[in-house]
Amino acid sequence: MTSKLEIIKAFEGDYEVFTCTYVLNELIRVVSKKIPNKLGVVGRYLCEMQKHIHIVDAAISFKYNNDLLRDKKDIPILNSALFCECDILITGDKDFLEAGLTAIKAITASEFLYKY
Repeated sequence: MTSKLEIIKAFEGDYEVFTCTYVLNELIRVVSKKIPNKLGVVGRYLCEMQKHIHIVDAAISFKYNNDLLRDKKDIPILNSALFCECDILITGDKDFLEAGLTAIKAITASEFLYKY
């Protein structure tokens, strides 16, 4: 299991880190539904992370039409990564990991920390 401290330390290197509003909204929705008592902790964590990452409005990145992903709900995430010209998409979602993406490399957080 990768700790949040390890991820934050990895961001302090030679990397630019991006996420999109779609991911953040989904995180808040899921936490609110499944573990509402942790919403304050997640909010504080996201505030701290904003110092280290770029947040992209998922709505502006929909210029790409992707049929690569099984789960169409994941398209805004891939589109945002492509829009930002990211080299690596760090994810635990098997739809990304098994999609055979060529324009971007999808890897897990643990794999990122091990390789980079």
